[in-house]
Amino acid sequence: MIVSELFPGKNELEIEPSTSSVAAGQIWYPKISGARFNFVIHSVSREYQNSNSITNPIDRYFLKVIRSQSDLIITSGKTAIAESLNSSKFAPIAIITNHPDQLLIPATLEPSSNQVIVCSRTAPTITFQNSNVRFLQLHSQQITEVLDEVIQETGSSSPVIEVGLSTALELAREGYFVELCLSVVSAISLQAATASAEEFLANLELDVKLLQTLCCMDTYLFRFKALKRNH
Repeated sequence: MIVSELFPGKNELEIEPSTSSVAAGQIWYPKISGARFNFVIHSVSREYQNSNSITNPIDRYFLKVIRSQSDLIITSGKTAIAESLNSSKFAPIAIITNHPDQLLIPATLEPSSNQVIVCSRTAPTITFQNSNVRFLQLHSQQITEVLDEVIQETGSSSPVIEVGLSTALELAREGYFVELCLSVVSAISLQAATASAEEFLANLELDVKLLQTLCCMDTYLFRFKALKRNH
């Protein structure tokens, strides 16, 4: 599969999603300081929910690339359950939840090389089968304060945040994101993908600067620098 850079350069790279090293894709996703938000949407349905139903091999490959450039993956319990989340070989995963006993997912049930951190104000009453699960007691309630607490406790400096739209909106309003990575799948053209991306960004009420656009068949991958909230 050929991945073409449409902006700002004109580079091309042949990627085999199942076998190519993440190092190949890291030229387009450098490590950053601060929080990077990653999301995938369907160009036609504008589906903003479970990514498992719309993702494809090239999107999953670049998800691995992005995770490989992060020192912590942060998600919500709702997202983790909806997507039957697995642990990652690239970075620890922090799962923020009000209901830790409901996290009966591969990440907490199967062995992992990296920690899976269950973050909640309520301690779980069950023992997770994955011995690499750690519980982090939270004391904050407001989402940005919760993330600050998680990041401080883990010592993270370059987390990637993988949450749903409502949580992302709260974080965007508080200017939490440094960068947004958006995959648009099943787009018939760059124009269609751009329109879908612009609609999504409007929902987040963000001003952004386009850093990069990649294309592989009908999948377009955008990187944006977050500037400020629209008024």
